[in-house]
Amino acid sequence: MRIFNYDVEISNDGVSGFNHAVKEKPELLIINKELPSIDLDGFFIKKRIHPFLKWTPSFAVGNFSQTEIDKFKKDGVTAFISTPINPYSLKERLNIHFKIPQHI
Repeated sequence: MRIFNYDVEISNDGVSGFNHAVKEKPELLIINKELPSIDLDGFFIKKRIHPFLKWTPSFAVGNFSQTEIDKFKKDGVTAFISTPINPYSLKERLNIHFKIPQHI
């Protein structure tokens, strides 16, 4: 996403990613389904009770069943992105989410 001039912070596992998000207070979380050190359920349980992060939009990356989609929507996941990720499709989703005009 850096090629589209987005600031990107990356963590190598779910625990450090969560702690980094608490510190940095991002505008959006993009979280891989295959998180090392914490599963996606655990991540969203922690996110849901955190005073700032519970309001932060989250995109989940991976391949999800309809049951998983329904469950994670209840946990506050804003959008789902299938893998492999197409950066142009992701940019389009971000533009829609943040209501950024298409000519930018």
